Amino acid sequence: PYLVKDDDDGDTHFLVNPQYTFAAESHPSEVVERYFGSSQDALTALMRGDIDIVDYLFPADAAMLRGSERFTVEPYALPTIHALVPVSDNAWLTSQTFRRALVYGINRQVILASELLGNRNLPGCQVISGPFPPGIRDNDPLAYAYDERIEARSWYPRLASILVTLARRELKEIAAKRDEEFNEECKLVLGYPGNEVARVACQSIAQYLQPLGIEIELLELPQGMSVDPQGRADILYQQVAMWEPVIDARRLLAPGGVTSIGNEYVGMALRRLDAAKNWREARERLHELHRIVHEQVSVVPLWQTVDYLAYSDRLRGVGSAPVTL
Repeated sequence: PYLVKDDDDGDTHFLVNPQYTFAAESHPSEVVERYFGSSQDALTALMRGDIDIVDYLFPADAAMLRGSERFTVEPYALPTIHALVPVSDNAWLTSQTFRRALVYGINRQVILASELLGNRNLPGCQVISGPFPPGIRDNDPLAYAYDERIEARSWYPRLASILVTLARRELKEIAAKRDEEFNEECKLVLGYPGNEVARVACQSIAQYLQPLGIEIELLELPQGMSVDPQGRADILYQQVAMWEPVIDARRLLAPGGVTSIGNEYVGMALRRLDAAKNWREARERLHELHRIVHEQVSVVPLWQTVDYLAYSDRLRGVGSAPVTL
């Protein structure tokens, strides 16, 4: 429906395609996409009237703007899962003991509630124990893959410190048996997308891990990228839309997927899920997969968020709870 126009003003201009078969008179003749480094800059531009709509507000800004008479704040239909995903062959990340230390060493509840939500309440935003969405409301059909019996691990810095010491000892013994050198200094590169949620979250994560002797180097990825094209990152901060768990489980967890997990237990659980003959079996095997990912700490689950867009009262036809803008 639209063609990209070459322009050097820093924005991306989409002009209506006159040859588009399903064109309608109500289609805007031009859509201009503008990138803002922070949600606050985008909101300022919205309030000045420079722009008409903001895609993916920072959660605290969405909570602040709800109830405004000038602007409509609309949730997206599906929540987003946030997780830390090991992506390198760094020896520390091969240790399940160390990955457990990462979970216990990050105060996920405080980061979500204070840093991201600004101590405001947004329904559906919560710390999670696994790779599937717990849903937004009671009896949410999207939550059938999430096993509520598995509690999210709490912040426990003393235990995290002990686990780091145990992991160092284990890895040192393994290296000695292989007649290899082991660098006892724990340094990891954490890559994250160039958006404000990921940036704020990763800065807080690095601060929580530093007292444990885990040095985190932050690496902001190029605009629009969710993977490190140069392979410098050891861990990636991933924001994943889970639209249909029985299908997206493989897209998320299989080798070559978003998280590219090579864990044999996860692989076996995925094959069992593929063989499910009905929805009851599928649900049971998704719960089994949730438990295995939780126990193996194949990924470090962080939280679920409900994302919002905001638009001025000049704009019409956006609709209710869109899947994407």
